[in-house]
Amino acid sequence: MSESLKLVRRVSAFCVGVALAACGADDEALISVSYRSDAIVPRTQTTVILSDGTRRYVITGAELRPADGIAIMRPTAMSGEAKANVSMSDAQGVIATGQLELPLMSDWVWGVEIHVDSVNPSRLCFGCVGSRSFPLRPGVGRTVRDSLWLTWGGNSIRNPVVY
Repeated sequence: MSESLKLVRRVSAFCVGVALAACGADDEALISVSYRSDAIVPRTQTTVILSDGTRRYVITGAELRPADGIAIMRPTAMSGEAKANVSMSDAQGVIATGQLELPLMSDWVWGVEIHVDSVNPSRLCFGCVGSRSFPLRPGVGRTVRDSLWLTWGGNSIRNPVVY
């Protein structure tokens, strides 16, 4: 699949998620998570914990959507901070861990994407606010440059910017 087709699918999936979230949303805030690259570390070896100080959601790898799927959405508080903790492990132990802190506000959806690759995936991301890499356990991955990457971006729920 060409890079441009992958990009169109990613943008389309995000826009569909935002549109679904907007249905009936007055004062609401959301966070979504999706797993974008399955080849190096299978998503089934991943656990995500989303928390906003009041709510806590544990999302297992089996629940995460495969690449190009619609993200899992969860409601959050409308102020404060959300944390997205990602942990990958196998029978030999921890493969990688990473954490993001995101400011919460009403009428806002944050999208967090999980990637495992040797290059920063934000170069192909429209609307991304940032990305962070976290090292993989030595011996895991195709090359020593492979890392756990977390990218994030946000949008209004009621009045989303369409990229």
